[in-house]
Amino acid sequence: MSPGGFPLSSAAYFPEFGLEFPYVMERESDEVATYLDRGTYQLLITTLLQDYGDTGKAVIVGRASQIIMAGRDDAFHVKIIAPFQARCQRIMEAQEMSLDAAKDLVEQHDRWRQLYLKNYHNADWDDLLLYHLTINTGKMDAEDAVDLMVRYAARNN
Repeated sequence: MSPGGFPLSSAAYFPEFGLEFPYVMERESDEVATYLDRGTYQLLITTLLQDYGDTGKAVIVGRASQIIMAGRDDAFHVKIIAPFQARCQRIMEAQEMSLDAAKDLVEQHDRWRQLYLKNYHNADWDDLLLYHLTINTGKMDAEDAVDLMVRYAARNN
């Protein structure tokens, strides 16, 4: 976990892209943990998203892309939702865990997403105005959802 309680992205240092960011080493046990400070982490994420977006062929999932890429005419923001029970059932089956563990995991990830947007961007994760389209996969299967997104993106780019 990074300072602030968010899981640290596996992408913290990218010399191959010419991106080098300072980091903090913490020694709380025999294992060494490496963290980026808050401002550096945000700069890294923003830089990477913008660079990937500039390629014109990127699908970015999460990382506050609905905010960082909000001003881009070529960006298309989709919020995927489903009823809590359906999400828990999917996680339970995919991760082979108990229903209680799946519920805890879904709630934890929802909290992380909400806190990340609030703390880093002063935004509300549930603000539907951040998205072009909201898809409820409790009412539509994944294949139809992908088809809808692809058709919209093709028509509007």
